[in-house]
Amino acid sequence: GGTTSSGLSHQLLAELPPDLRLTLGRRTLRYDDVQDELRQRGWSLKRMDAQFLDEIVRWAAENRRMSVLRLLEHAGVWKPAQSTLALEAAHEAGTVVPLLQSFQLPLGAFPAIAMSNEADAVLALLSDSSTEPDRMTTTPSGHVAPPRSQANLLANYLLVPGPCAEELVQATVEQMIVFHPIPSVKALKPDNAMFPESLPPVTLKSVMGAGKATLIAYDRQKHTMQPPGRRRPLKTSTEALITLTDASREAALIPPTAQAVVYFYGSAEMAGGGLMFLDSSRTPCGVSEFQFQGSRSRRSSSFNAA
Repeated sequence: GGTTSSGLSHQLLAELPPDLRLTLGRRTLRYDDVQDELRQRGWSLKRMDAQFLDEIVRWAAENRRMSVLRLLEHAGVWKPAQSTLALEAAHEAGTVVPLLQSFQLPLGAFPAIAMSNEADAVLALLSDSSTEPDRMTTTPSGHVAPPRSQANLLANYLLVPGPCAEELVQATVEQMIVFHPIPSVKALKPDNAMFPESLPPVTLKSVMGAGKATLIAYDRQKHTMQPPGRRRPLKTSTEALITLTDASREAALIPPTAQAVVYFYGSAEMAGGGLMFLDSSRTPCGVSEFQFQGSRSRRSSSFNAA
């Protein structure tokens, strides 16, 4: 009732800095003006002048004051999913990603803003959120908010039409793959290891360079590859284009001329199967073998040059 509304108004004043400056038309609003407005409205945020509220929202979005926005949302006077004002203000101030990490906004209606902030969004998705407090809360509309900033951010991007969402996910997943040199992998052997920690690391070892790889008999139609000296061909997967960045390609031992890759199934010589890389003419230019080690590691995979 009235006590709750009054309490929220005083909480808002406590969140605003004493040197606050807002622009309302040709008028400059100060902290005292906001306080007077609330007093005249009976300390009710819902009765506050809409222009006052808009300028507070704009200021909070520009200055990363998420606590102010959460308070306004809780009071029912600000709806993030409809707030183009907050999104555009944050875009002008360069604070879009922090805003998207905290609220669900109409990002889908602004694909250009989404694309211009994609690089920062990838970095934010890869950041460690293990120290974040549990923010599982119920919004005034009754919906449960995502507990982590990454979940909020990704949920915003998934609503953006066009290739932006797919590009964001691909870029994030690529960086999550562990390209780790074997000599520095420290095997862990906990006695009570559970799945998936109990799984051994997977090693991808380069076993055939470009010179020898060109001797492989590769049949694209039959999906087979037959290394020199082998009597029977091995089954392969369909071809997939290589879209990794240059740094990731080098770390994953992908030949510089490779444009596509196929997985080939295991044999007596290479039980784990492996990857065969193809150049622009779809001629084999390298082969790497999957090897499964007996030790345990938190690393999902490691890569080693032959």
